Amino acid sequence: MPFVGNIFPFNDIGPKFVAILSIIFLTIVNYIGVMFGGVVQTVVTYIKIISIVALALLLLIFGSGNLANLVTDSQLSNNGQNIFIMIGLALSGAFWAYDGWNNVTFISGEIKNPQINVPKALLTGTLIVMFTYVLINAAYLYILPIDEMSNSPLVAASAIEKLFGSAGGAIISIAVIISTFGALNGSLLASARVPFAMAREKLFFKRLGDIHPKYATPTFHLSCRNLVGCVSALRFIRYYF
Repeated sequence: MPFVGNIFPFNDIGPKFVAILSIIFLTIVNYIGVMFGGVVQTVVTYIKIISIVALALLLLIFGSGNLANLVTDSQLSNNGQNIFIMIGLALSGAFWAYDGWNNVTFISGEIKNPQINVPKALLTGTLIVMFTYVLINAAYLYILPIDEMSNSPLVAASAIEKLFGSAGGAIISIAVIISTFGALNGSLLASARVPFAMAREKLFFKRLGDIHPKYATPTFHLSCRNLVGCVSALRFIRYYF
């Protein structure tokens, strides 16, 4: 296909089908109402945070690590690279862990007392993410020396395998599935509200400002995102799986 590339729609059809069903299911959840979508997001977020904290504590308490790893420098040469460039490269991956903290502002028009609750949600959410991110990375570093970590393609899997053996890969896979499911729901819940609000202010296509007479949700935009999301899922799986 011109400008797109070679497409093999039936390769790895199982994962593709699951991805599409997840998008359709969560679109329906958010179609029914922001409260329902919010409940799903809250439950998945609690599971995600509790899992990460529990995993970190297991590694720190029962793992055969060394506290010296937390303060021991790498023995690898920096090959003459600028220290600020190296720090920037190291932080580039961490930025994704903090991405999404501002999504709560997208639905501020549907939040009670937004002047109070939105800043509170932003502050609380950022602090929770910081805590869980630093905690799990400290646990990884406790188990894996920095030089061993640098040679690991998947640090989380390598750390968990030290504690649970071959079952560690399955544990990480489950954690990634839960995290992906929550991120997908959060994206559908929050991002649909931006074009909706713009359309209501006559700054975007009027059709995107339509709301469902019963559920009071931006159903037209959610339906459009569902179609685009399914296509994106197919391309994502094609390139990364």
